[in-house]
Amino acid sequence: MSGRKTTRIGKRPARSKPARFARRARTTRTPRMVFLFILAALLFFLGLVFFTGNRSLFTLYMIAQKRNHLIQERDQLRAENARLRQRIQQLREDLRAIEEVAREEYNLKKPNEEVYDVRPR
Repeated sequence: MSGRKTTRIGKRPARSKPARFARRARTTRTPRMVFLFILAALLFFLGLVFFTGNRSLFTLYMIAQKRNHLIQERDQLRAENARLRQRIQQLREDLRAIEEVAREEYNLKKPNEEVYDVRPR
């Protein structure tokens, strides 16, 4: 037999593993795993907060869109009110404006006039 020591017949002799295959201690990964778990839980919680409920990003986006639409509509109504106030003031002060409304909207005429209705067929 060679110079190896065996205790039983047919069993391989025990060899030590090289240092590069040695297992690392489990204690070096534990803080990292805890950190990753806390980070994942935090990201999950933030995802729930941002994407669900009354204050989700989608809901806030829709509210902002509605607000912008209402502001635009308000500005249009203010412009129309200013135009109508100007027209009211014009009708109160200008006789020609009153005559124009009477002729166009109410088909009124002066006593010595003839009105011809010219419309395309």
